[in-house]
Amino acid sequence: QEEAKGAHEPDPKMLLSTLNILMELYLEDEAYQHAVDLIERWRGSVPKLPLDLTAKYAVCEIYLGRAVEAQRHIRELLQQDAAEYDDLFYDVAEAYRNTGSHAQALELYEQLRSSPSYNAPEVWFKIGKCHKAIGNLESAKQILQEVHEAAPGYEEVTHILVELYRGSGQADLALETIQQTAEVAPDALVTSGGRISELQLLQLNLLLQQGDQAAFLDGCLEPLQHELQDRVRSRDKERKDQLLEHKDGVRSRRRFVAIGLAAMAPEAVAKLVTSAARALSKLGRGTEGTELLNIALSTDLFSGEANVQCVHSLRLALVETSWQNQDLDQAYRAMCAYCLSQPYSIDAWCVYNEIAQRAGMWYKIHRPLIRALLKHPDSVPMTVLVGHHMTASGRLKLAVGEYFRAYRAMPEQPLISLCIGVSLLRLSMHKNAVNRHKVVMHAFAFFEQYAKLRDSPAESNYNLGRAFHQLGLFHLAIPYYKKVLASVHGGNTMQREAAYNLSLIYSKSGSPELASHLLRSYVRI
Repeated sequence: QEEAKGAHEPDPKMLLSTLNILMELYLEDEAYQHAVDLIERWRGSVPKLPLDLTAKYAVCEIYLGRAVEAQRHIRELLQQDAAEYDDLFYDVAEAYRNTGSHAQALELYEQLRSSPSYNAPEVWFKIGKCHKAIGNLESAKQILQEVHEAAPGYEEVTHILVELYRGSGQADLALETIQQTAEVAPDALVTSGGRISELQLLQLNLLLQQGDQAAFLDGCLEPLQHELQDRVRSRDKERKDQLLEHKDGVRSRRRFVAIGLAAMAPEAVAKLVTSAARALSKLGRGTEGTELLNIALSTDLFSGEANVQCVHSLRLALVETSWQNQDLDQAYRAMCAYCLSQPYSIDAWCVYNEIAQRAGMWYKIHRPLIRALLKHPDSVPMTVLVGHHMTASGRLKLAVGEYFRAYRAMPEQPLISLCIGVSLLRLSMHKNAVNRHKVVMHAFAFFEQYAKLRDSPAESNYNLGRAFHQLGLFHLAIPYYKKVLASVHGGNTMQREAAYNLSLIYSKSGSPELASHLLRSYVRI
């Protein structure tokens, strides 16, 4: 081969077949520039390049990124009958497709359909891929459907066709395509190692997409449980025994097709586990779903910093499944673990508060929260929550200190201003309060700040009225309550509370008729 490459000095008597062989050697070695140099040096010795050398010349120019020169060289080829020069058409089309010029490749592939040798499913498949690459999805589906009908066992065609059907919302056609492939090639759904193939995982996702949770779980739940249990870090014998069958006193496993979780990407494993847990929950088997998620979180599949997001997604799925299963204790513990790993997420801590209130466990996180705050002292959500704990336990000065730390970090947050105002107001009413009137003025300064920041007139008016009401300044509280009652804002949900508080003021002031009128008008069940 090296001797043939060395014999490339220009020679008018050089046989065209020898030059053709040299070009093929250069193309095989991907030495495209050497091939171009060879032709440039030799072409002056002949009046015209043969068509096969012109095609090879064009292939080299295509791989070198010289589209204009390549187009000039293949102009003569395009004028020929593709059935007669099918090999040359195919070589140029392949070069275009391999370099991403799918439109040019498509034109050549289409002409090859007139050749008996190349009018075959393999070429149709490449035509379909070119249509898909340039965005002609309907044409791609049509041609790939022809390929699938001619060769239903062609798995790569099935994959692409199923993805196209799935993207266009035709899940039923996608499932039908997979089923046809499985009938012709049963091994398409199971790898040679006895594991579920990517095609079967795709089939399971389609079943889930169509709402057939039972069929989805029938195909993946048992092997998923076994494989996860095998990878649990701490071998809990009692839990593992629940997944094993006993017969005649001898423990044995059921035979099943493995999924091969270790070979899958952690993101794909997490998605499969969460999908299975949600499917179980929808079928009323929420306890099994939470158990599956707990086992997954105990495995070594998601260890390392790179898989933190997978752990977060599993924990959130555990919260969701536990909540739907009315297992508030499990939901609380899962949300607590998630929030402590997300110290700066306001949304996460809001969800935690909702769950903790419903579960009656709001106070249990206090010590872990303090430890986490020491690690992340600039976390505003945790700082505010610590302030809430201090307020609930009556340590108002400590609470005000925490709220002020949060205020320095986020002065534009209306909730923090409201918390400061409420805490200062409570401090002013303490029997040992120092400079009581000054504290009250500071409290109302923050109430006004809160009202400016909060885009909810009904809510801010109610809270201001409630503050004056707490101090016994009824003549100042009444106008704010009336503003709430007169408000027609779409989001006004405070009228009932304002009417009830105003009725208390009227009753205490000796006007029971007015109080009754308010209750009849606004406080109804």
